[in-house]
Amino acid sequence: MTIIDKINEKQLNLIKWNNDVGDWGVWSWEPDNTWVKDGCLHLRMQHHTHKRGTQTIRPAS
Repeated sequence: MTIIDKINEKQLNLIKWNNDVGDWGVWSWEPDNTWVKDGCLHLRMQHHTHKRGTQTIRPAS
């Protein structure tokens, strides 16, 4: 799968991109893990234990 988008802005265009998709299954997404620099969209994936309510979850991004 290839996704191409010419990023000319200094920030992510939130009209075109959903940066806060929430949680699905044991995975979660934090909007701070994306940023635009020098015309490139950067995505950071992290694996760490976190809590959702009282439940301890292993994978996170």
